[in-house]
Amino acid sequence: MTLVTVMDGDITQVKADALISTIEVDALSSSGVDGAIHFVADDMFHDQIAANMPLRDGQVIATSAKSKGHNNGRFDNVLFVVDELEQPVETLVAEALSEAERLSFETVSIPPLRTGSRAGVRETQTEALVGLAIAIDEFVRTKPSQVKEIVVVVYNEDAQKKLLMRTLIQLGSSAVE
Repeated sequence: MTLVTVMDGDITQVKADALISTIEVDALSSSGVDGAIHFVADDMFHDQIAANMPLRDGQVIATSAKSKGHNNGRFDNVLFVVDELEQPVETLVAEALSEAERLSFETVSIPPLRTGSRAGVRETQTEALVGLAIAIDEFVRTKPSQVKEIVVVVYNEDAQKKLLMRTLIQLGSSAVE
């Protein structure tokens, strides 16, 4: 069974086999979680993205901390999901979690996607949070999984954390804080 944890914090400092994040098709964004990843790991992960150009919406790019000395975060890999806002957030999350499963990652961390500067472009912030919870719940309920823990890391947004917990519980997930 996969444990789902919702916590406050800096996602780059949460111990995980992989961190899930989104990236735009041009891979030029360095804001939000992508900016935090870049801050702690320089170009280590982004150089690997460049090798996969051109990118397409919904594509999951698995990158690895091959030279761990340059990564000041507590994650070993990043699963970047290309997000051109054409698909619902739950589709992107489902794709990333499936890739984590395929790669046999035991722990993954994920931020509330599309709740920052991209909030309201496709979904409202609330719809994006509910979509995230739905994708996680669906994954936990339907996949026999290598993924033992999914940690949703909320940065300084108590209302987001409460909504995620409430939604996961309503869906029947055994989420913990």
